[in-house]
Amino acid sequence: MSRTGELLLVALLRKPTVKDAARECGVTERTVFRYLQDSKFQERYKAARRGAIDDAVRELQGKSLQAVETLARNLTCGNAFAENTAAQMILAHAIKGVELQDLQAEVEEIKRLLAAGEAAAGRKGLREAGA
Repeated sequence: MSRTGELLLVALLRKPTVKDAARECGVTERTVFRYLQDSKFQERYKAARRGAIDDAVRELQGKSLQAVETLARNLTCGNAFAENTAAQMILAHAIKGVELQDLQAEVEEIKRLLAAGEAAAGRKGLREAGA
């Protein structure tokens, strides 16, 4: 990939708009859009975006225990507003966690059913081919 393409990848990750990314790289917006139409550039850009998101998620996960400890401290800090806010946040996140676990279980069940259906269809196809 060209030096401009490499710079553009970084700029697109750092800047909120194509216009800002173009300005940072010293190219026109049209040039940016031309790069974005290239399939190889798209692949690298998607991979870079995924990497950036993965890094951010890891950072958040690393801070989550500290955040929970802070909320737990605030439950008994003596400030009614802070205590109520902490309680609401803990409950909201606990509920969301249960919902996500339920959704994950449903997705796994759907995958299992699809796999079983595909296996059954494959067996049926083999029987029909042999008949």
